[in-house]
Amino acid sequence: MRMCATQALGINNVNHNTQAVSTADCRDYPCEQSQALVLLNGDKVPLADLPFALSAYALVVCVDGAWNQLVADGDDEKVHQIIGDGDSILDPAPSKWQIAHDQSTTDFEKTLLYLDKLGFNQADIYWGSGGEMDHFLGNLAVAARYHDRIRCVFYDQHQAYFFTQTAVRLHGQIHQTITLYPFPAATVSSDGLRYELHQTDLAIKTQQSLRNEIIETKAHLTVSGDLWVFITR
Repeated sequence: MRMCATQALGINNVNHNTQAVSTADCRDYPCEQSQALVLLNGDKVPLADLPFALSAYALVVCVDGAWNQLVADGDDEKVHQIIGDGDSILDPAPSKWQIAHDQSTTDFEKTLLYLDKLGFNQADIYWGSGGEMDHFLGNLAVAARYHDRIRCVFYDQHQAYFFTQTAVRLHGQIHQTITLYPFPAATVSSDGLRYELHQTDLAIKTQQSLRNEIIETKAHLTVSGDLWVFITR
């Protein structure tokens, strides 16, 4: 009998929905915990400062050099798979390592393709912020590129952030700071922010909405275009 990849890893109760993520519906924040977690190689924020424990995920994938920190912290046994070209992994190479030498894609992109192949359509991302800024910007670009297939929600010690092309409902986030960053352009209206937007054209080279404030328990964004939403935690 042929097993699917997650069964081979000993992972059960995963919804293998291989359909593309719909962009016609509304996103809700706070976001539900995803079944898959990706650990990137940015700033290694203590896992205790992030919202969900590694053990809460059906699948934990570590990207290349992030493995070194997990080994140092004694969390390596909670990782199901390591993906990357190995240029940052300290010897000895772990048996969980899936070698991916293709230099036309980043390790993060390889990981999203791996999750897509397994049937995951959303993932939480830890350690994606900080580090070298070209890596951070590359992470944003990759997550936006694959948004139709896998929705990524990034978490660090300060913020949660996600890419959207549709409406967003914000629940219980009163007095939290919110930034709306076009990627590269979006038209946005809001209801429930300190400084409301009314069909405001945002663009990466001209205007962004930085450090606004949510002032209603239920707030709403209407979005046309490509937008990153950053919310303080």
